[in-house]
Amino acid sequence: MTDHDTPLIRVLGDGSTAWPYSLGMFYRDFPHVSKVPNPPAEWLAGFGVYPVQQVAAPAGDIVAELEPVQVGDVWVQQWQARDYTPAEIAATFADRKAQMLADLANERRRRVDELTGPQDEKNHLLLQGALLLNKRGKGQATQQDEDLLDTLESLGIMAVYVRTKQAEIEAAIYAASSLSDLELIDVKDPARW
Repeated sequence: MTDHDTPLIRVLGDGSTAWPYSLGMFYRDFPHVSKVPNPPAEWLAGFGVYPVQQVAAPAGDIVAELEPVQVGDVWVQQWQARDYTPAEIAATFADRKAQMLADLANERRRRVDELTGPQDEKNHLLLQGALLLNKRGKGQATQQDEDLLDTLESLGIMAVYVRTKQAEIEAAIYAASSLSDLELIDVKDPARW
């Protein structure tokens, strides 16, 4: 018996095959045939349609399913598997490292923005800080001005802290010598920040 999940292959009149193939495709190709819920394999064979015996995928870095092969009276699922070449490993490693560094820079910007706001607000805070420092230098700063300067200084210290954490995570990324080393580094992990 076959059902809608059973993988099928269709052998056409010229000997070529249609694969992957399904019961839905079968009923589209043969609209005159009454729909049978779970048609027997022998009945489907009369239309050149056969179930494919599934085989577990082999281990490997790159695994691809191939067209089934007929072994006796049974169509058997086929696989091709291989491990990465040293060049592919090196390229994947370099790509992953570059992506992690870009993600890290974005995460740092996000965290600094959380502290200081968008760029126009940062520019405003810098200008305001410069004006307050000027007032302080002239002896004209009020207690409110001093409190605001303390707040700006704290924000600056926190931004420097975020940049320091970024440098630590960057160092870990650069020190990684394999993909599995990189997988241990989560640039968005709050525990790292």
